[in-house]
Amino acid sequence: MTGREILTALTDIDEEYIEEAAKKHKSKKNIIIRFSAMAACLALAAGGTFAAFRATHDNAKKSIKNETLDYAFSDEKGDAAADYAADGYADKNGGGKTNGTASSANNNCVRVKKWDEKTVAEKFREITVNGKEYYAVNTYVAADKVGQKVTKLTVLGKDVYTNSEYAAGAEIYEIKNISSECAAAVKYDGDEKYYVCRNAYYKPETLGQFINDLDLKNTLTFNEFNAAREKNGKMRDVKYTGADKERVWELLFSDTQAKAVKDIETLNFEMAVDISVDLKLLGYENFSLSVSRDGYILTNILDTAKAFYIGREAAEGFISYLDNSCKAVEYERDYSEPEYTGKESSGSTASGTASYEVKQ
Repeated sequence: MTGREILTALTDIDEEYIEEAAKKHKSKKNIIIRFSAMAACLALAAGGTFAAFRATHDNAKKSIKNETLDYAFSDEKGDAAADYAADGYADKNGGGKTNGTASSANNNCVRVKKWDEKTVAEKFREITVNGKEYYAVNTYVAADKVGQKVTKLTVLGKDVYTNSEYAAGAEIYEIKNISSECAAAVKYDGDEKYYVCRNAYYKPETLGQFINDLDLKNTLTFNEFNAAREKNGKMRDVKYTGADKERVWELLFSDTQAKAVKDIETLNFEMAVDISVDLKLLGYENFSLSVSRDGYILTNILDTAKAFYIGREAAEGFISYLDNSCKAVEYERDYSEPEYTGKESSGSTASGTASYEVKQ
């Protein structure tokens, strides 16, 4: 499975099922690094997301039969291998659609939508304009945010169940104040709505370019500030409140010449703080912007990992601001081993439990 196919799949998950899954969690952050398992997630932040996805795909490259649906996956270009994580839903019970009784091989499978179940953006997701590859998503661009028309073209889609191919006319427009290197708006023939289409292969040279190309000063919203700290031999999740957003911007984004990291997959990052952010104009809510102790900002905005080196001093200044100027609530984590009974577990295979105690 190619990197481009993976990106097609990752950007094609139906929002309906994301929302359904989100109801089960108080936090629904789609982040590179989750601080409740910080050490384990460092590799994920540095590019392991795609390795994990490939492993999932390898386990799923076969026809899996259960009580209600056949799951058929293939490595043919543009078919279900690229769409299996895209058009379906994550099972609500931890297994297949059999109330959790399906084998573990099914746990990472999702249902591929029938052609008639898809939105027009899901049917004709891949769009190439002037050599740039965009992926349409089910996020609408308000009419007053739509800029100049760029071009009109024909886009293609494929029904992975029948191998039938389809074509549709589409008009591509700029999004006001957003670089076309990052995203555009697409209007399909017969549909009056404008959909966001994003370029996951966008690679800025500097932090300043990233800020300007996405108009982040006006489009980025800071939500939660979280960290993990060790105290008295135990790990604690820390949530900061009362942060001044202008001060946060000044501390993190002042160095517009900060260089983008070219070899992010080869680095290990000493993560310190994770910020939940929104960029709703392009369809991102509760995404990650993380700060490492060794001076890096990392984010997965535009669907692929990006890192910028702002320097250790700047990173430590930001961490110090949170520690000294914001209110911190600590949640103590106790990963204790469950009592051994000699019997096989019929439920979760996790070897520990977690309890949280609020510390002021």
